[in-house]
Amino acid sequence: MKAKPTNYYLIKAEPESRLENGVDVKFSIDDLEKSKTTAWEGVRNYEARNNMKKMKIDDLTPGIAGLARVVKEAYVDHTAFDKSHPYYDPKSDKLDPKWFMVNIINAGGCSI
Repeated sequence: MKAKPTNYYLIKAEPESRLENGVDVKFSIDDLEKSKTTAWEGVRNYEARNNMKKMKIDDLTPGIAGLARVVKEAYVDHTAFDKSHPYYDPKSDKLDPKWFMVNIINAGGCSI
């Protein structure tokens, strides 16, 4: 049986403090290590959204600081509907969602 090819996607986060609607949304590779698995939510860019919808389990996300592995494929980003969330999108529709997220884990330091 032929193994599926691993795809690579670039995802980014800001390791320095940054306020979004009054909430600090800083997230570093160290934060990912501490959280083990995290939902990659709050993406409000259509090209990035489309790439997340293509991600499959075990795909890798190389970055400057480290690698993350996709452990859950794209699902609706519920934070778009939460008025208290920094990435709330008042134009989002639960019946026809625009925004999606994937779950990732830290896959180690950068070697690429």
